[in-house]
Amino acid sequence: LDLTSFRGKFLHDCEDIIGADLMGRAYEDQTPEELAAYGEQLLEHAHRYAAANNCTELEHSREPPDDLESPAGKAHILFAAGRWCRYWGTRGFGLDAWS
Repeated sequence: LDLTSFRGKFLHDCEDIIGADLMGRAYEDQTPEELAAYGEQLLEHAHRYAAANNCTELEHSREPPDDLESPAGKAHILFAAGRWCRYWGTRGFGLDAWS
């Protein structure tokens, strides 16, 4: 994978946080506008989850915590995915789901 690739499978560990609908959208084609909005939705969930689990400092962290299955790890995954979607969506790139 390169910097422009989105790996929806990473979100599977966070499905209990984001729900089945947002999880499923990780595997659907999205226009740039839809991708940016999806990123915002992921970030909303990330903020709520991080606040509830005392790990808000991970919002801008590039390095993941050691345990990606921990609350901090899940928050990091959501923050990273949300930022990625917002970044590329606002720059005119959509998501072409690969099946």
